[in-house]
Amino acid sequence: MGRGCEAFSVGNAGYILSGPGTIPEVWKYNPLTDTWIQKNNFPGAAYGHSVFVINDTAYAGLGLDTLGGYHTEFWKYNAAADNWTQVAPFPGSGRYTAMSFALNGKGYVGCGKAGGWSNDFYEYDPAANTWTPKANFPGTARQSGFGIVAGNFGYMGLGYNGTDLSDCYLYDAVANSWTPISNFPGQARSWPGYFAINDTFYLATGGGATNNSGMSTEFYGDCWRYDAADNTWVAEQNFACFALPRNIFGEFTLNGHGYLACGTDTSIRFRDLLEFGPQDNSFMQRVHVLGADTTYSGALSRVLSAGNACTLWSTGVTAAQITVSSNGIYWARWNDSCGLSADTMRIGPPAEG
Repeated sequence: MGRGCEAFSVGNAGYILSGPGTIPEVWKYNPLTDTWIQKNNFPGAAYGHSVFVINDTAYAGLGLDTLGGYHTEFWKYNAAADNWTQVAPFPGSGRYTAMSFALNGKGYVGCGKAGGWSNDFYEYDPAANTWTPKANFPGTARQSGFGIVAGNFGYMGLGYNGTDLSDCYLYDAVANSWTPISNFPGQARSWPGYFAINDTFYLATGGGATNNSGMSTEFYGDCWRYDAADNTWVAEQNFACFALPRNIFGEFTLNGHGYLACGTDTSIRFRDLLEFGPQDNSFMQRVHVLGADTTYSGALSRVLSAGNACTLWSTGVTAAQITVSSNGIYWARWNDSCGLSADTMRIGPPAEG
């Protein structure tokens, strides 16, 4: 959620709910053809919505309008029919930049900002079309953090309430209870990018040093993975090697890949879509291959060089060059003016054939 855009995935497509604007536009992304199609506009508030998806139906609501009014309306989106239908309104106060997620067939929304910050938390039952108050978020009241599901639990944390925050919590819907997890090890921040892949969630970039207008003045280029098994954060490939750091993303997951859309910094509202592949732990915009692969044979070791300090290698190292001492196929990826460049190299005896 955020002023830039919100996003969700339904079926095999991603959707962007854009803002700010008088009427938020909705765009559908097809990952197979890498194309966008405009869909019916969202009928609710201009920006700062909260979004969750239950059984291939998206729900979006709350937000701030262009006159400064805070909203409580909620809507559901039928992707097949491309239409929005109003559902029961959120029972708490109107607000924007609340955190949200869906878990076990229910939607959850909490925190956010109106005149002040909130830490209340509600559950939405789509079958009954009703909202029920749940255990309050245990951290300080806040806005613009993350809300996500990985495995059997929901997670919320980070955000802003006059200061940038780094605490994070696990929500057990069965017990209706919260448990603190390890604090985020990077710089405290709000409006991070986040997505879940195979019961693991990732946080990337985001903003901090928030000014009196609620906008970030610093942006971070790191990416972290949360390992629930041992309650630790693991640094992943640096986002800043592939794109400019920013905050206020739209996020979704498709086919085991995470996507971060758009975002903003102090001077740019981005229009790109960044894809994260967990197999190589890297972000990419688009890939072009630099000619035929090259085969070397003979004694090892050999130095492989791409000449760019942000190059990600198949060994997991980020460096301008690596030294290899075993046969195999190695790849390298690095950002350039055309997007993401890539090449592969085979080390070992010539291939048969």
